[in-house]
Amino acid sequence: MIRLGDRQQTQAAADIVLTEPGAYRAFPKSQHCLPPLFECTTGKIYSQLHNYTRHKCTVEARIPRLFAEYSLLRTLPKTDPFFSSSQGLSTIVTAIVTSRKIFQRMKNFVIYRIACTEQLLFFFFMSCIFYHPNEYNEDWPSYFYIPVIALVTITILNDGTIISVAYDNVHASQLPEKWDLNILYIVSSSIGLTALASSLVLLSYALSSSDPSSQWAQMGLPQLTYGEIQCLMYLKISLSDYFSVFNSRTKGWLWTRAPSYVLVFAFILATGASTWLSVYWPFGNGMKGIEWSLAGYCWLYVTFWAIVQDAAKVATYAALQSVGWIESVDVIDEEALKEARKELDIVAVA
Repeated sequence: MIRLGDRQQTQAAADIVLTEPGAYRAFPKSQHCLPPLFECTTGKIYSQLHNYTRHKCTVEARIPRLFAEYSLLRTLPKTDPFFSSSQGLSTIVTAIVTSRKIFQRMKNFVIYRIACTEQLLFFFFMSCIFYHPNEYNEDWPSYFYIPVIALVTITILNDGTIISVAYDNVHASQLPEKWDLNILYIVSSSIGLTALASSLVLLSYALSSSDPSSQWAQMGLPQLTYGEIQCLMYLKISLSDYFSVFNSRTKGWLWTRAPSYVLVFAFILATGASTWLSVYWPFGNGMKGIEWSLAGYCWLYVTFWAIVQDAAKVATYAALQSVGWIESVDVIDEEALKEARKELDIVAVA
């Protein structure tokens, strides 16, 4: 127990607050850090804490240790003004944690949005320029395309998945978040370009389905018409976009943090609707629905490539960390903060 008025033990307490691994640092530009918080009726421990930090010309308020000061309340009289200020401190901590979680969701959204855009736009650009269906069947068009109505349905369902990102489970970083668009673009490209490669590979296989010696035919898959190929690629692109949500939301493997129920529901709704549309395509425009068995094979194909996308993302983060562009930062233990708040409430009532 720290005795009030004991300068040596007060400095020891300040050392604990300042050196404990944590999150937020504020480095004032001026030499005057912060005014003394309170002068306690039984001593000037917080003034001494202030003087000690001012001697270092640094004020560091590290989030995991903000509640450490609450243990001092047991030594203070119940009429001390710090009791009411401690409740305000818990509100500040909650606000900081919430803001960092919101910022993390924003970063996840940007990564997801860029990855989906790269796959969608680059696929249609490259399939239109470099793929010629009439080389496989003279009755097919000279370039590959998907009707506008298919793109509209992808966009509508994709927007619903994007909204669910705002309700996802995230962890607050122990350090203040930083906005670095270059890093976000590199990470999202590792996801989006991997999905793009998988789409182009599937398109090549599907176009060669009429050739009995092709790998598509050797795997026992049915011969496809051009309309069925369009529906197959519609389903593949849709599923890859929705699976990218899980790739974008974590720095580690996609199963390292459980998603929210809202995100899972949006994923099931979007993928279910896309699968139904690919089998029972109701809008015409030359597209023809595929068989349920082929839709199942597409699901297996996309699931495999979703893991490949995640591996590419994990490797990208590891490479960026090895060159010093990003750093590994722990997250705030919110359960520990809740326990500290409960202890504070018990002391305040006692």
